Amino acid sequence: MVEWRTIPGWEAYEISSSGTVRRIATRYRMRRCGPSVRMWDGAHALYLPVAELLAKAFPGGRTPDAIPDPDALVWLRRRVAELEEEVATLRATAQAKKPAKTEQKKRYCVVCGRELPPGYWRRCPEHAYSGEGGLSEDDFRGAVIH
Repeated sequence: MVEWRTIPGWEAYEISSSGTVRRIATRYRMRRCGPSVRMWDGAHALYLPVAELLAKAFPGGRTPDAIPDPDALVWLRRRVAELEEEVATLRATAQAKKPAKTEQKKRYCVVCGRELPPGYWRRCPEHAYSGEGGLSEDDFRGAVIH
């Protein structure tokens, strides 16, 4: 069960036993900035460490959620190890399924059948504007190239 307490010196805010800070009026949870949380004092935004706010709200030094169950930690460590193994297996499978890099598909001239040099995709340089194969230089006059 999560317990909420008002933070002494910051009466507009509450902190939970798990370290979550929220505004009392709106119940809006404040965004964490690493180990700190940004709070507004009316004129300035201040970044305060959550551990310091917890110590103010729970003066005994121990919050109900602060002491983890040892069995839960053991289970958590085992689960992390299982997930790391699963990720390694999935990465190896994905790497094995990845197709090997192949050479670029060879293209051939539609007129003479010779292999095309790089930059040509339908006709070789000799037949590019020859009129053979369907298109001529006239087909490209007035064309707008973007």
